[in-house]
Amino acid sequence: MSVVARAMDISPDVTIGPFTVVGDPDGRDEMGSIGVGVSIGTHCLIARSARIDEHVTVDSFCRIGGGSHVGAGTQILYGAQIFSRCQIGQNCVIAGEVPDRVVIEDDVTFMG
Repeated sequence: MSVVARAMDISPDVTIGPFTVVGDPDGRDEMGSIGVGVSIGTHCLIARSARIDEHVTVDSFCRIGGGSHVGAGTQILYGAQIFSRCQIGQNCVIAGEVPDRVVIEDDVTFMG
């Protein structure tokens, strides 16, 4: 079973794995979005104010913090942690930890 905030803008063809929490069930954060063709693995935590563009793959056991934006076509690898207010470009590969307020440009492989 997964938990998904009802006020979040989620494309109808998004895949969300079991034991994943998307959004703040209490609705305290600003509203984020998840784009077309996004796949989110198991045991993930996606903040309600996160924005994930189209065709992003989020592997299992990942976290995307509040106010963060993930660009189209990016792959977030197993266990990656993207903290608050990060900007991840398009077509990136992200692993490890991305600290608060980090900006990663397009087409970057980041192994934090």
